[in-house]
Amino acid sequence: MTSGAASYVELEQFTRVLFRAAADVSLTPGAHRVAKEEYAGHMTTKIRCLHAPLRSRSALLVKAEKGNRIKQAGYAPGSSWHLRHWAGMDEERLVDQEWSANSYDENDGTLSVAGVPIATAYDPTLRLLVAPWIASGMSHSEEPAQGPH
Repeated sequence: MTSGAASYVELEQFTRVLFRAAADVSLTPGAHRVAKEEYAGHMTTKIRCLHAPLRSRSALLVKAEKGNRIKQAGYAPGSSWHLRHWAGMDEERLVDQEWSANSYDENDGTLSVAGVPIATAYDPTLRLLVAPWIASGMSHSEEPAQGPH
């Protein structure tokens, strides 16, 4: 991604954790693992996590700002790598280039990574699931009148 060889959306995403909340349970930094070993659970492919990490260009600038605060606070170099990444992209004035690399071309559905078109697969699952909330302007705590089944 930093080298320009791949876009963020092409990278294999980290494992997500689904667990029952309890007073003595916490997540590791990055929220990719449960901190207590007895709550480690097991891996499954029966649950799908639909995640949209890059929702808008303005959201990337917010991530960059958070990345600058992480650096200033003196967190370990490997922590919050994605926020640090966006801070670096903003510092180097490359946010627009990176946003473009992660945005598909509406004419042919490709990404443009370092000027090279990369084919994408059409999957409207997330869009179809959130459409009832977006269309009505409802908050996430409300139920849509006609939601996905």
